[in-house]
Amino acid sequence: MTKVVNQAMATADGPDVVAEVVLQVARAERPKLRYPAGKAAGQLQFMRSFAPARLLETGIRRALQLETKRPSQAH
Repeated sequence: MTKVVNQAMATADGPDVVAEVVLQVARAERPKLRYPAGKAAGQLQFMRSFAPARLLETGIRRALQLETKRPSQAH
């Protein structure tokens, strides 16, 4: 898993992207519940609009090379 995380970090957006979103939230008169920060977060937010949560969770777990079965399903 360390290798997967290191690869993700190598291509991740910089902290300045998150800082800009934090400033946007702080300045918002009526802040929204969620703000995506970075390209991957925007893509995930887009997929959430039409894909079932369980499908997205399974995809994320596979990408991070984690068990694809949830703890309640492991028995």
